[in-house]
Amino acid sequence: MGVKQDQYFVLKDGTVIKNLYELSQALETMPKETFSQHVNEDKNDFFNWVLEVHKNQELASQIAASTVEEVISKGADPEAEPEDVLRFAVEEANSRIYQAQRQRAEYEGMGSTLTVLAFRDNHYYIAHVGDSRAYLFRDGILDQLTQDHSLVWQLYESGILSKAELSHHPQKNLITRSIGPHFQVEVDLEGGPAYEGDVFLLCSDGLTDVLTDDDIRRVLSDNSKTPQELSEFLVNAANAGGGPDNVTAVVVRPTPEK
Repeated sequence: MGVKQDQYFVLKDGTVIKNLYELSQALETMPKETFSQHVNEDKNDFFNWVLEVHKNQELASQIAASTVEEVISKGADPEAEPEDVLRFAVEEANSRIYQAQRQRAEYEGMGSTLTVLAFRDNHYYIAHVGDSRAYLFRDGILDQLTQDHSLVWQLYESGILSKAELSHHPQKNLITRSIGPHFQVEVDLEGGPAYEGDVFLLCSDGLTDVLTDDDIRRVLSDNSKTPQELSEFLVNAANAGGGPDNVTAVVVRPTPEK
């Protein structure tokens, strides 16, 4: 996506950032609190995001997980398309978190990332918001199925940062989309056929900040371990490499229906 000439950031010291290159250079040294809102509030385009520091993430994550489970397991129409069910589940989770923070001032601004994996009729479906990730390991190849909703990912897609630089960038925690802070949320949906031998991984950024794609691929290629053992191995490896205490990894090996 191109960057229009009338799109820009303004820092609190008055500095004008006119393009992605200038933004990436400034981000190397500026603290998060120097950001102000993008000046073109009416544009729903490349720079029209709110960069938030989310608090009460644990509560928001609990609400999101329980809501999605409730919608999928209890309230989903069996005739509905899986993508529609997942989108509704995520939107409902967003609504509940948003309403919770409107009712209690101490919850203001709380949000969560959310990545959901579901299966039906030998197909997988993913709903995604935030900077957690979903991977598919198939035939020795590891593919990242989701895109990070973060400022540094946009810089990566524009060719300004390499993927290896993402986890070490000083502004890597500035996310551009999450569950809860706003009345509405845009949900990314992915899907495709699921085959015998596929291995799926859902993980938080605490894992991918420490382990490279090659590290993850080598772990998932170990067929002698169960999904639970692979999950624990990944978390332990990330913690041993200096990852945070709240690293999350869930490995799934689907069994296709005959």
